[in-house]
Amino acid sequence: MGQIIALTRILNLLASIRHDGDPTIGELLAAVPDLQKMDWINRFGPVRAWERVASDIQTDALEWLTKALVIAEREFDWVGGSVAAPIWLYRTYSTRVGGDPNALAEWIVRNRGRNEYLPFGSRTSARSLEEWHTEQEMRQLYREELRLVQEQQKKEKIERKQRAIERVTQRKHESRKRHAHIERQLVELRAVQGCQRLSPIARDTSLPLEKIPPSLIVECIDAVQVLDEETKQTLLRRIDRRRRRVWKNLRSALVC
Repeated sequence: MGQIIALTRILNLLASIRHDGDPTIGELLAAVPDLQKMDWINRFGPVRAWERVASDIQTDALEWLTKALVIAEREFDWVGGSVAAPIWLYRTYSTRVGGDPNALAEWIVRNRGRNEYLPFGSRTSARSLEEWHTEQEMRQLYREELRLVQEQQKKEKIERKQRAIERVTQRKHESRKRHAHIERQLVELRAVQGCQRLSPIARDTSLPLEKIPPSLIVECIDAVQVLDEETKQTLLRRIDRRRRRVWKNLRSALVC
């Protein structure tokens, strides 16, 4: 409350010297000699407090005070950034029926100091309202392009995820099919007696050897000699260097 009262008093002093031209730093110091040390004004907040202070200021006085604080910030190198006092005053001024916010915005961007957040609260390097509009159009185009890129990336991500799900589903389906096929093969293999099992084992490469129960091979080992030479060689190639005991025993029987 104390700061609001102090701010109102300072603004009234500055408004009392208002005339048709632009304010000068000399005039501001004449009205408020310690103004240079009052940089707290440029960091005063929140915005509701500024709205309360500005609500009782007439439109033409509000324009003058906005310009006065722009000059003060520039000449005294006040720090304010995106919360600088002229931003809040300009925002209130731009809502007034009798104001000309475009003309004031043009004046601010041409007369401001190093604070690129004046007058709209968003950073801009523009030094005229026309440049600002061009800059905003470019930013809008950039945001639109970025939005399209992000949408495309999101779409591609969803598609990649969907393809991954489809691949996993396909692999599971193929795995179930392979498992069912192997189970059928084993059922058929059990139905074959003795060494007759070895011929389909030798020729049917779709049946993994590791899936064959060792007991089905053990029953055949003693009768391998009745196999023809081609079947023996085919079996040896399939067995290759497998180290499991049942395959080592069958390999030994085949080479005897």
